[in-house]
Amino acid sequence: MRKLSIFVIVLLTSYTAGAQTQFGIHADGILASQSIKAAGFKISTGDRFSWKAGLVANVPATEQISFMPQLNLVSKGSKFAFEDTKTEIKLTYLELPLNFVFNSSGFFGGIGPVLSFGLGGKEKATYGTEVMEQDVKFDGKDADGTDEFSHYKGFELGGNLIAGYKLESGLFFNAHYNFGLSNISPSPSSEGTAKNNYLGFGIGYFFGGRSK
Repeated sequence: MRKLSIFVIVLLTSYTAGAQTQFGIHADGILASQSIKAAGFKISTGDRFSWKAGLVANVPATEQISFMPQLNLVSKGSKFAFEDTKTEIKLTYLELPLNFVFNSSGFFGGIGPVLSFGLGGKEKATYGTEVMEQDVKFDGKDADGTDEFSHYKGFELGGNLIAGYKLESGLFFNAHYNFGLSNISPSPSSEGTAKNNYLGFGIGYFFGGRSK
């Protein structure tokens, strides 16, 4: 069993070394939303059209399996309205999706964890003709109303589903769904939770064409 494990490791290492690791760029339009629970009620917010852009790599592990990490800037958040009140939340993150994908004839699909780190943001509330804005701090401080900031946890753990198609030229198209797993609200979970989600569609380019 040990000899077999060593053989598999050597085989994978040899294949990865001989395969072409690709690097590329991508840009995506996303529909960002949030799942919020408070006072025993679950609220699904409306979608906010937003953006994501960054770098991507494709590291073959076998002939059909590859590791496809990304490093992105993404604007998450949500928007919702109740009677004459409208609220929009913009949260900018540095995001690291770690996708493992299956490749076949140009098509690819996979899943992986996502690590996100909050950089900044803004909340805007409109009450009739009155507009109020707050800057966001990702410091994990429990909001107590003693300052002018809105507070969130700085780290977020999520998951990602991705599918797409790569052309021989290196151009690729993809659709993906990112779902939050961790609570970004700094308040105790017993008082409520908030999680980010988004659906995205994008285009990108791998330099050097598609791996054979």
